[in-house]
Amino acid sequence: MATSTQVRRIAALTMGMGILLATGLSPAGATVKTGTINDIDCNATSVKTGVSLVQGHSGTFKIKQNSATDDRRTDWTARSSNGNDLGYKHTSTGDTVTWNGVLPSTYTVRARKYVPSDCSPLNPFSDGSYDVTYTATSTN
Repeated sequence: MATSTQVRRIAALTMGMGILLATGLSPAGATVKTGTINDIDCNATSVKTGVSLVQGHSGTFKIKQNSATDDRRTDWTARSSNGNDLGYKHTSTGDTVTWNGVLPSTYTVRARKYVPSDCSPLNPFSDGSYDVTYTATSTN
């Protein structure tokens, strides 16, 4: 049977974990945000923006593609508040791209179609577009 001290410690730990998760911080010192980017043009030249995350110190920055219309492949990058971009990396649904040694800053997720294609073959006036959901993780 647990002593009252053990019960208090467990309650404090549980409450602390709840606070971390409610603020978007993970216990391992990372910020995790999930977002959706709508209407990514299939011409692969237009770039759409998503959520912003703070990179608290040098470390990794990750983006996982959770889903996409017709399982489209997506090119991902993130732009720092100084205007510097991480290099583009592409994913399919379920894949994660990772950048290492990312410097502290606020980064905004950016996406474009990986390879130009016609997502709307029945519309001669448009290449079409697609939607993507993702999870971004930064070192806090």
